[in-house]
Amino acid sequence: MPDAGSGFREATRLRIEPQWPMIVLFSATLFFALACLTNLENAVAMMGLIDAVLILSWFVAATAITHLCGGHKLALKPPQMHADFHQLSGFRVEVRLGNRSRRLPALGVMLRLDVQTEGVPLISPPVHVNALPPRSTASCAWDIAVRKRGEVEVRGARAKLSFPGSLFAHECHFTFAHRKLALPAVFRLDNRALDLLSGRRKAESRSAVIPASSGDFIGVRHYRQGDNPRDVHLALSVRLPDFPFQLAIREFEDPASNDVCVVLDTAIPPDSPDLDTLRHNHEVSLSFAVAFCRLLVDRRYRVRFCAVDGRGGRIDLNILRPSTDLPELEARLARVHPVEEAQAVTRLISDVYSRASASVFLVGLRDGMRPLHGVFSIAPGMQRRLVREVVGA
Repeated sequence: MPDAGSGFREATRLRIEPQWPMIVLFSATLFFALACLTNLENAVAMMGLIDAVLILSWFVAATAITHLCGGHKLALKPPQMHADFHQLSGFRVEVRLGNRSRRLPALGVMLRLDVQTEGVPLISPPVHVNALPPRSTASCAWDIAVRKRGEVEVRGARAKLSFPGSLFAHECHFTFAHRKLALPAVFRLDNRALDLLSGRRKAESRSAVIPASSGDFIGVRHYRQGDNPRDVHLALSVRLPDFPFQLAIREFEDPASNDVCVVLDTAIPPDSPDLDTLRHNHEVSLSFAVAFCRLLVDRRYRVRFCAVDGRGGRIDLNILRPSTDLPELEARLARVHPVEEAQAVTRLISDVYSRASASVFLVGLRDGMRPLHGVFSIAPGMQRRLVREVVGA
């Protein structure tokens, strides 16, 4: 039952909207009927008058039905929305529309959703409910795919009721507010991306042969290229199913250190000649950076992520726990904006490289960039080659 106690809300605003095409057609039919009245001796004029009267009767009846079965008795149950979503994959919005009238049905209902992303309205397809019996409800759902990251606001719904041929329509506005965050698109990378680490680890980040104290021991992990062979745990290695191609390594490194540092290039000067290309590369690089960090963390690397936000401040995150740190990174990147000053990114790279004991990777926006000393640049062309799948595309 569509009652207030069951979560249904009445319309916050109800207005009558003229149906101008129907009004024009009604006026033309009326003038034609008046013209036929002046020449009733003509059989053709008499038949035309009868047809015009029937058409005018339909207009009047449809308008009366719309008024009686209008939207003043409609109620709507807002959607339940919680988790954020990713670009291209989209999300589902489901509401329930109810008719609180005890005797009359709601006829010719067309329901639209009011959605905005970063202040720009999104056009949602209408959901049609031809007839809603008294004291009944109907489920209406939309699958919304957003191509622009950032905040998405579901602001309400609009129900329009108009029986075919009616001169007026009832439009009901239902207001509710749900905000969700469109996170960067999900990329799945080829395992070849791990080859980028070959030979690029700094000596300071390698595991020590002999721990400085018993507290330095972290655990055991799989062998990675660049590890010291003297750290192989032979007793565990022989138990591995892929021995001798898979080995177990003792890890003594300080947990506060990082294996890899990923820096995101966000510099897009407003006077760039290839502004549209840079903006596109910026969106791709955001998703690639998250996917690259996810791939490294899944392989038990400790990752530090750095970027400059165009709206002020830096993003500096240590990604150690995938379940909590990666969602935080996605949420921060969903709101990040390009920075106009390229020197801000250059200063960040120099600062990170001078302090980090890890290998530094720059996720860049431009192909053919002059390589920076000690920093490996992953250009847009290489990013596209390493992407195996775009989830939801």
